[in-house]
Amino acid sequence: MTQKGSTDPLVTGIKSAIVHFSKAAIEVASGVGSLVTGITRTMRSDDERDDVEDGRQRIEVE
Repeated sequence: MTQKGSTDPLVTGIKSAIVHFSKAAIEVASGVGSLVTGITRTMRSDDERDDVEDGRQRIEVE
């Protein structure tokens, strides 16, 4: 005979810990992704700039 009642709190605690650990892992992955995006935008050279300039643009009409 096993004592199922004595392990129920342990199983519930482990399940709760797994859920919290999974959420934390997702947040860490999201933070690392944001960090990498910020670094790549900062390190990008001027040669690779977008065609769109910031600010006013002058358009000559013939």
